[in-house]
Amino acid sequence: MAERSTQAPAFVSRRATGLVRQVPLGDTVLFNASATGTVGAALAFSFFWAMVAFPRTNIILAFVIALLICTFAWFAFALLGAVMPKVGGDYTYNGRIISPAVGLGGNLGLFISSVLSVGYWSVWVTSIGIAPAFAIIGTVTHQSGWLTASTTLASKGWTFGIAVVIIVLLSALSIWGTKLVVRTMSVLYLVGLVGLVISIVVMLFTSHQDFVSRLNDFAGPITHQANTYQQTISTAAKGGLTYPDTAGFSLKSTMGTIYVALTVTIWVFWSAYIAGEMKGGGRRKRQLTAIFGAGYFNGILFLLAAVVFLRTVGYNFFAAANDGAFKVPVSPYWNFFSSIAVPSTALAIILGITFIAWFPPAVYINMAMCHRAPFAWAFDGLFPRALAKTSDRTHTPVTSIVLTGLLSIGAAAGAAYSTSFGTFLLISSLLGFVPVVLVGIAAAIMPSRRAQLFRHSPADWRLWGVPVLPVAGIGCVVVGLFAIVEAIYFHAQLGLKDLGFTIALPFIFIVVGFIWYWIAQALQRGKGVDLALVYKEIPPD
Repeated sequence: MAERSTQAPAFVSRRATGLVRQVPLGDTVLFNASATGTVGAALAFSFFWAMVAFPRTNIILAFVIALLICTFAWFAFALLGAVMPKVGGDYTYNGRIISPAVGLGGNLGLFISSVLSVGYWSVWVTSIGIAPAFAIIGTVTHQSGWLTASTTLASKGWTFGIAVVIIVLLSALSIWGTKLVVRTMSVLYLVGLVGLVISIVVMLFTSHQDFVSRLNDFAGPITHQANTYQQTISTAAKGGLTYPDTAGFSLKSTMGTIYVALTVTIWVFWSAYIAGEMKGGGRRKRQLTAIFGAGYFNGILFLLAAVVFLRTVGYNFFAAANDGAFKVPVSPYWNFFSSIAVPSTALAIILGITFIAWFPPAVYINMAMCHRAPFAWAFDGLFPRALAKTSDRTHTPVTSIVLTGLLSIGAAAGAAYSTSFGTFLLISSLLGFVPVVLVGIAAAIMPSRRAQLFRHSPADWRLWGVPVLPVAGIGCVVVGLFAIVEAIYFHAQLGLKDLGFTIALPFIFIVVGFIWYWIAQALQRGKGVDLALVYKEIPPD
């Protein structure tokens, strides 16, 4: 590490990272759009699942509220990203504005959560993507080959094997070039989008009465019921599921659903973690476009799909089907219901294949964060320097990518074979909101704590005379704390069984961050390096 003068200004330059700005704005927007778990996948098993976890919820209102309050976090990340368009995201902002130890602790928790998410999403490629899609195609087309393939692929061995293949392929693409892998994921996102748009159009021009009739005609030979639609609703009601048309919408359930809505909307600031490779990353307008463009595109698509599907399929039936009362042996996803609305072999195959395309981008988006976190830590001197090595040819952090791939394969094994892995994933998902709170604090205090960096920067911005960054920061803190409190309050409905561990986990990682930083500081001091001075600098390109 280069020598530093104690008389240097507060922010100075250092040796280049080896990364290059190669990802264009369009791909960045689609990269961010994938950070919600991708619209099609999240709509299938998160959004409508909330109607079961929170009976009688006004799911549309909950989503609108989530979309509105997310804007505070989006502003905070966009403006800080324009000031410090480097890899590392919250680690870089919080480490330079609050403290290195706090920045490391929050980012370390998010890194662990993201690795676990890679494991689950890579397994879900098959268990929730390929196998259900094949089952739907086989059921709609009455072709047993698809059903046999679905059953085979749903086994633990196949789901884990395919997960490993996905992780290895995405790691190889990531090493080959950031622009290449991001562009590939953009193409897959657009393929999935085509299927979803087709499905929305189909349902938009299908009346509720026609859908009920076609569903009953299709399901009758399987369920041996003349009115499978109504029987599904009645069965769920007998099992304890309540509906808005019998007891009214529940304000409490709607509040709980806001947490679910936040988890599929807020994360579109994910380009903050690859900002060092984003073209024009230091421009405020480009950062705002990348984040808000993805956020509102996803939001409008979510709302449109939800309104259309609830209108055509019916709230009560959707809730009952997701509660397990639908006795047709397929997953009650939107692509299945669209295939029923227009019974067509070609449509079922198109919707099935395009549905699968949603999953690899959801795997990669988590891997991308994990690739950059150890790189950023190592570049600052908190990790072995080898993790900060980049390829001279592809300008990618090869060692960090390989490390992430190995950890992800371990996480995939846990997701495929462990019965308790899902519980830990749910608990660790809360760790994602800790950096949101910390980034909010950083944004709120930056004008006073880092005045030299703030003044005349892209973050020094007023709307109608009001300074945007500190206001966004305060709102970001409130949103992050709101999500954490909601998860704790509604822990039973969300499946968070160990409440004590859930509450303690974020604090554990902050403590680990302090200990880790103190140890690294002592080791670097022994080499004649003052680690504290690193955090007075903006990391170089």
